[in-house]
Amino acid sequence: MRRLRYGLRGPLLALLLSVLCWSSPAAAQELMEPGFAYYEVGDLDAPRPGPRAPAMMLMGGGEWVPEAFQWWLRQAGNGRVLILRASGTDELQDRLYREIGGTTAVQTLVFDSRRGAD
Repeated sequence: MRRLRYGLRGPLLALLLSVLCWSSPAAAQELMEPGFAYYEVGDLDAPRPGPRAPAMMLMGGGEWVPEAFQWWLRQAGNGRVLILRASGTDELQDRLYREIGGTTAVQTLVFDSRRGAD
């Protein structure tokens, strides 16, 4: 009995390895993807024109309040700002850079997986 159990271990191991190898290209590709999309607009090398102060602005839904964005950009020294998102693309950064103005560059990270956010 003992011998039979050890005798099956080899074929079962081979079957398991073949299944893992068969599905690994897709799994490996998924592990190589960053888990986020990156967008940028503006001059990332431009110096910040003004002094900086800590600031964070949380938003979601609703209309934009231009005065809030202008305050936030002043706090950033009218330099680069970073937008973190859980969905969407680069439309917020383009709107901020082109319509609100007052920043040298805007970068956006849109996370599409928990791994990317980590």
